[in-house]
Amino acid sequence: VPEAPPSLVRVQAINSTAVEVWWEPPNPQKINGINQGYKLQAWIGDPSTSEHDEVSLTVPPSLMDPLAEQSAVVGGLDKFTEYNVTVLCFTDPGDGRRSPPVTIRTDEDVPAEVGSLHFDDVSDRAVKVLWTPPKQVNGVLRGYQLRYSVKDRPETLLTRNLTKDTLSVMVEHLQATTHYRFEVSAWTTVGVGPPRVATIQSGIEPVLPEPPTRLAVSNIEAFSVVLQFTPGFDGNSSITRWTVE
Repeated sequence: VPEAPPSLVRVQAINSTAVEVWWEPPNPQKINGINQGYKLQAWIGDPSTSEHDEVSLTVPPSLMDPLAEQSAVVGGLDKFTEYNVTVLCFTDPGDGRRSPPVTIRTDEDVPAEVGSLHFDDVSDRAVKVLWTPPKQVNGVLRGYQLRYSVKDRPETLLTRNLTKDTLSVMVEHLQATTHYRFEVSAWTTVGVGPPRVATIQSGIEPVLPEPPTRLAVSNIEAFSVVLQFTPGFDGNSSITRWTVE
């Protein structure tokens, strides 16, 4: 097998999932056979340890000029992730030594969808919107964007930009018994990621409740009685108290 690794290895990120690698072949006297090609390996973590993720690409040797610098693109990498890139030369008996690792980080990209989107405290005029961060941020998280509108009425669209620490917001001034479309997106320096979308109907507008019926008095004692009654219409809301006179 070759006793020397390729030399002068250089790496440059070309986008969020690929890097370009340049190298020069080993000294022909140290290849110890016929050069069958090169293996470009991108590692997450230390290549010398047993626990690591690896992306590998095999490149044939140059037939025009075996001593000339070669280059190749390694794709299929994770976005905004640090890799250690190595290059080795191999012959029929096996792989030669790896070159010293060169550290490179793939470019930043837009984030994935937020993890979830749900609602709480739904009333006729307001709703609380909650979400979780995206599983793949793909960069440095800068914030979130909330967009909402009356369903099928894009002219009513409103947008709110929120900080990266905000995971819930109360949306007010809604119309009662109306379907609204909500979108929440995360964003990095590169831009806004794909939105997670949900639709909800605002609550029915509350009105004054109606009086109870079937009032009855029982268990009459010297200083107390038991009152029984059937609640009336609740006014599309929760009864908070009763007044007894």
